[in-house]
Amino acid sequence: MPGLTTYTEPFEDYNGASYATGTFALTTGSWYVVAAFKDSATHGGSVSVRLNDDVAGSCIVSPVMNGLGSVSFWYRALNAESADSTFKVQTSVNGGTTWSDAGSGTFKSQTWAQYSCTINSTAGSIQFRVLNDNQAGHLILGDLVFTSYNVTWGSVSSSASAVSSATSSVSSAGFSSSSSSSSLGTTSSAGGGTTFAEDFTLPQTVRDYYRSAYGKSGSALKTALKTIITHTYTSYDGLKTLYATSDVRADGKIWDMYSTHADGTSHDGEWGVLGNATYFTTTKTYYSYTTSDAGASSSTEGTGGWNREHTWPKSNFGGSTSNQPGTDAHHITPTDVKVNGWRSNYPYGEVDSSAPYSVNGSRLGSARSGLGYSGTVFEPIDAYKGDHARMHFYMSVRYYNDSLFQDGDWSYAGAKLKPWYDAMMRNWNASDPVSAKEIARNNAIYNGNQKNRNPFIDYPALVTLIDFQN
Repeated sequence: MPGLTTYTEPFEDYNGASYATGTFALTTGSWYVVAAFKDSATHGGSVSVRLNDDVAGSCIVSPVMNGLGSVSFWYRALNAESADSTFKVQTSVNGGTTWSDAGSGTFKSQTWAQYSCTINSTAGSIQFRVLNDNQAGHLILGDLVFTSYNVTWGSVSSSASAVSSATSSVSSAGFSSSSSSSSLGTTSSAGGGTTFAEDFTLPQTVRDYYRSAYGKSGSALKTALKTIITHTYTSYDGLKTLYATSDVRADGKIWDMYSTHADGTSHDGEWGVLGNATYFTTTKTYYSYTTSDAGASSSTEGTGGWNREHTWPKSNFGGSTSNQPGTDAHHITPTDVKVNGWRSNYPYGEVDSSAPYSVNGSRLGSARSGLGYSGTVFEPIDAYKGDHARMHFYMSVRYYNDSLFQDGDWSYAGAKLKPWYDAMMRNWNASDPVSAKEIARNNAIYNGNQKNRNPFIDYPALVTLIDFQN
């Protein structure tokens, strides 16, 4: 049986027709939609599903798949409701008209929340639907993620003969992974349980690594994960050697997430006429990878070399590179020295209309209105937002209640995330799923001197089971 592959449906291609019923070609194939319209751009296209007087519960129906691992999506009420409305996730096998419950939830608030359920069905050609369960309220859905052995692109017909068993592969500029190991299967029951469950599509060594955490939930799960990922001190200089395996691009240059484009290249000179002209030239020659950490100042991005960037700024845990967080490869990445200086120790965030600072479009500026924070923030490009979110989820669990970690703009003492930052990181995690690049980096750190893993790369939906604020 091939491994699961992750697909994301943002509903951005939905045409927005009011209360339309029919089949629509979307990012992940043809979806059947009953009584829906397109909402705001938040969480993709955000399809609204409501009760239709002529239909016993409005829904969206997925394309046909060969096996289904899990389903995850963001949801909220369009308008604040006086009482809970309910929704269901249901499955149908081999074109049958009978739909079986796989999970359920409630919606009442206009605040976005994330839902996931594990299905792990290999019964044959299968579809799932999200059903507004005979309620009058509007259910808003966005950034729906599902894992499958294969999607039959195009028609929503349920012909079993149309389902291919071919595996999908994930590749990203030199890194490849046959069937991404980043399944969302982290709940224990088809009914949307809340305990950590083993994903049997992962390699045996990865599954065994988390053995003592399976079946746990809440604070017990967080404690178990902290114990599992706790590692011994490794040298700061060792990072330079590690990066030759974990952060080198296919072209032999440093994979710097503040400057490298989503396709894994530097696009030398492309951004010279855009953004803040003070920081751009049209004749960049991006530096090649060596194990030397230049660390020197430079007036121009791409000419002064690279250094080791603490994505969780070390000023928050004592400013040292001689303690565990100061050398932890899971959050320290190679970064252009000039852009590292721009980022400084500002929190990550979403900026206002400030122009890009770096060659790949990363930004520095005042936080956008409504973010929950009003200071200066640094915003990576969309392609790397999930990477940074999962790094900080790791840090929050790995160093939970560590006395080195101080109160800051984005976190409380003990590495507990502040509400505005927690919400933003969860959004970033959902909108930018785990990539082959991240999987390769996680494996390189585990196989290198540090010998520990980032659980939020191996099991992305763990995010829904962990409280990062308390």
